[in-house]
Amino acid sequence: DLAIGVELNPLLGDLKNHVPTPEQSLRWRLRGPGVQATLGVLYRFHPQWRLGLSYKTPGTIYLRGSVGVGGKREDLHFDFDVPQQVILALSWQPHTDLTLMAFGRWTDSSTLEHSTFRFQDTPALDTPFAPETRDVFRWGVGAEYRVHPQVTLRIGLARGQNVLEPRSVTPLLSDYNDLVVGAGGGVDFGA
Repeated sequence: DLAIGVELNPLLGDLKNHVPTPEQSLRWRLRGPGVQATLGVLYRFHPQWRLGLSYKTPGTIYLRGSVGVGGKREDLHFDFDVPQQVILALSWQPHTDLTLMAFGRWTDSSTLEHSTFRFQDTPALDTPFAPETRDVFRWGVGAEYRVHPQVTLRIGLARGQNVLEPRSVTPLLSDYNDLVVGAGGGVDFGA
């Protein structure tokens, strides 16, 4: 079995920020639309095994707003570059009620360096969103168990790397390595 999917992902950004400086406090709210696309392939190469490959294209969110600088308002533009991603996943169903999975995801996080806050009348304030970043890899494992024909329980674990180089971490832009453990469930109401 082979399934192929393509989707266009509309994005909407809303960023509210407060940057204290020695001279004044800069406050702004930026909003705007964006777009990204996703392509995916799912292949069942054995009755119990599936392989998935997904690609998210680079995208951009075009954020616009205004900020008070030196007692007057000026336009502020921020084109947020959304990184491309490649995701590879494998699932195995050793029993009709149990599915185990593993995945790896590469993210082109270094594109975040191109996202810059641009002040219309005060270019000296132009600031990169994340001056020094690196591409990152995340991996994860999970399990799904059907305890009843209509009830499924899920658990997962994922580990990721930090995106920012240490020199780029600020009180306004934090970053960390993370380990995420999730659990949940689902009910099929037979719609």
